[in-house]
Amino acid sequence: MQKFLNVIVLIFLIAILALVSIQLYQLKAAIKTSSIEDLSIQLEFANRLLTKGLKKQAAEAFQEYLDKATLTKEQQAQILYKLGNIYLENQQYEEALRCFYKAELLLPNAQFANEMGQKIVTALENIGLSSQAKYELEARTAVGAKPKEEKDIVARINKKFITRDQIEEALSFIPEWARKEYDDPQKRKEFIKDYVAQEIIFQKAIRLGLDTDWQLRKTFEHIKKQMIVERFLSDRIKEKMSNLSETDIKLYYQANKDRYSQPAQVKIRYLDFDNLDKKEEIAKKLKEKEPQAKEVTVYENEQQIPDIGQAQQVINSFFQHDKDWLSDAVKIKDKFYLFLIVDKKDRLQPTFEEIKPQVEADYRHMKQQEIIQEIFRQTVKEEDVEFF
Repeated sequence: MQKFLNVIVLIFLIAILALVSIQLYQLKAAIKTSSIEDLSIQLEFANRLLTKGLKKQAAEAFQEYLDKATLTKEQQAQILYKLGNIYLENQQYEEALRCFYKAELLLPNAQFANEMGQKIVTALENIGLSSQAKYELEARTAVGAKPKEEKDIVARINKKFITRDQIEEALSFIPEWARKEYDDPQKRKEFIKDYVAQEIIFQKAIRLGLDTDWQLRKTFEHIKKQMIVERFLSDRIKEKMSNLSETDIKLYYQANKDRYSQPAQVKIRYLDFDNLDKKEEIAKKLKEKEPQAKEVTVYENEQQIPDIGQAQQVINSFFQHDKDWLSDAVKIKDKFYLFLIVDKKDRLQPTFEEIKPQVEADYRHMKQQEIIQEIFRQTVKEEDVEFF
């Protein structure tokens, strides 16, 4: 009987222990689930701080997440890269390097490895480790093999070689009329020095990360868009203007003759005075080229005389008389004037041959504008465009 009771007690104790084990397991699972949920909230909290521009607080939140979470190497590297970017933007370059280097060790072949390498160079340059930045840049980027022929090399910047082909390519961007200047050996040498100096400054700017500046990127994108549009329009204009004839240009000249004519003009000498009794004295001074007399040129259909003002009727009278004509006393505003015609030139109409290059340039410009406007109209018509 005693043995039976002992067995019953043992079974009862085993049952209690099993129940306690199950409860402990459930409690641990609940704690683990709660912990995972808390860490998920922590990560979401860090990302939200970052999107709101609270970079310092976001960095602290990401670091706390790193310290508490159990992550794979890839997950750690991704968080460290994000954290390094925050420190870099906050100009905490040493902290940025700590994160980047650790991320690099954890995940050497990460998708963001190249971009992170450039940011390491930027951080080193910004803390004054220029030599180390150069070493990193050369180690992480291909600087190009040494040219086969020594004679092709014109300069060297650290491990990068500058070749004659690169100089020729740079010269090709200079207008042809200005490029001839660099046929002179001394001028070419100066150009190479300027090219090398610009390259050194460019490399310095790259190490400082200026190529990743968002404002510069926006500017580059805008310039790129403009260049592509200009190329598109240029190709269409060239295509549509390939059949322009001299007859077209002559017809344009005939329709716009007045535009190319030189208006009639008179050169006058004048003096002003307050009293009409001085008229004869002033007339004499004009004819004797009194030093105080002023000379100006007036063109047909103009309405004002320089330094005098509105005087259209007086100007019209100049073109009704010949050289050496002396006007009567004319009152303009509060003064009297005498005018003497010193020289006179009739309206001049140049022939088509005399101004053919100018007429052709004007005609081409007009046609280009017409073609561009037509392309715009057609393009807008083809798309679903609405202006507000």
